[in-house]
Amino acid sequence: MDLVTILAKILGIVFTVVGLALLFNRKGAIAAIENVAQNLGLIWVFGFLTLVMGAVLVALDNTWNAGLLSLFITIIGWLAMLKGAYLLIFPNSAAILYKKWNKGGFIAVAGLIALILGLILLYR
Repeated sequence: MDLVTILAKILGIVFTVVGLALLFNRKGAIAAIENVAQNLGLIWVFGFLTLVMGAVLVALDNTWNAGLLSLFITIIGWLAMLKGAYLLIFPNSAAILYKKWNKGGFIAVAGLIALILGLILLYR
């Protein structure tokens, strides 16, 4: 099994579980996001972890023309790095966005998108 397939399986598992969690435990997700939005230290920790995760993905697979799966993993890696940097540099702004987006409908849509992407990655 090549590296891109392994990364796709890992991301598939994570996206699928997170998607299911957001769909079936919306109240818990909303409460967790609200708590994070009120704690700039947690935003900083999540920013650091997101930055590291994105950097690992980019370091392992930063190819823009090796197929759709590799491109998707590269884009996810870069988006994670950008989000991590944003959370670290602008935690107050991130807290405002978290509070604004922390609605049941948004959580359900995000969960559905994560679930679909996760299943697609696992099927690959």
